[in-house]
Amino acid sequence: MMGCVVTHSFVCRNPELIGEYIRTYIIERYVSFVHKFLERLSILSPTPEKIMKFLNGLTRRGNCLVNLTINSDIIRHCALKYVDAKVLCLIFRTQSSSIKTDKFYQLDDQVLQDKLFSIIEENEIYKTIQEIGNFLYRVGVEEGNYEFVKRFLNSVIKRYNNIENCYKIQYIIDSMTGKGMRTDVVIPLIQFLHDNLIPFGSIKTIIALWEVIIALLYENANDNAPVMAIIEQS
Repeated sequence: MMGCVVTHSFVCRNPELIGEYIRTYIIERYVSFVHKFLERLSILSPTPEKIMKFLNGLTRRGNCLVNLTINSDIIRHCALKYVDAKVLCLIFRTQSSSIKTDKFYQLDDQVLQDKLFSIIEENEIYKTIQEIGNFLYRVGVEEGNYEFVKRFLNSVIKRYNNIENCYKIQYIIDSMTGKGMRTDVVIPLIQFLHDNLIPFGSIKTIIALWEVIIALLYENANDNAPVMAIIEQS
């Protein structure tokens, strides 16, 4: 009976509040209820927007996966398919990550990379693609998985190195580096940034990072052209 009432509320009212309710009051004690509720949802076929809002509430917009591992297969499948870019980048990590925790769902590296690229393909605005750059920063600097980050960045260059799409490379570089404020990405990604910052980065990011890169690569940075001269030439 309770499952029917909550499912009806999901369909007719605010699915995000229903997600919050389940996370806060039910999921720890009534595991079987959560299973039944999710099964009912699959039968009702709610709109993708409603499922996205429900998952926002259930995961506290990507900031809380505590206790969700008890239904990890069902929720992981729904989240991979329906959550927005910000939530996806908060709750998923690569299988190759050395960090094992219940804070994230882990996915095969290629599956996650393909999903991230599908987000980039479907979006043109900085605010959305920015979430991918922030994800790369977290995975690299905070979690140390630079192998995945480097593979992903190399694929970004190969896919979008053309007139129509090169702005997406800029969005990734700018967001990953915090438009030059995150200097801790320079050393581990110095070759990538040396090769691609001038062609693709925004002027703000170039000004913030270029001299840092040159100082690290060359003992005598004074022998190199000033950053503004390089920008003018490019």
